[in-house]
Amino acid sequence: VGRRAPVKVFELIAHGSRPDISASRSSGRYADALNAYRNRDWNRAAQILDDLLKAHPDDAPARVLAARVASYRAAPPPASWNGVYAFDKK
Repeated sequence: VGRRAPVKVFELIAHGSRPDISASRSSGRYADALNAYRNRDWNRAAQILDDLLKAHPDDAPARVLAARVASYRAAPPPASWNGVYAFDKK
């Protein structure tokens, strides 16, 4: 709320000098889901996120994106949608 331009958000997925292989695989699948979301492929995005959440039920970003996918499946955004989600409250 209050911003007009998109802001990139990043998630820390590893601590220390050794990356977590499981986190790395999960982030790759999340990227696949995000790509499907941006391409309006709601069914593919939902399937990937479903699989991710079965393996990692505490994955908050995956839960948030899954909720957005479900919302857009029910009421798709306009044709002019550019993949950006606009918050309507803080």
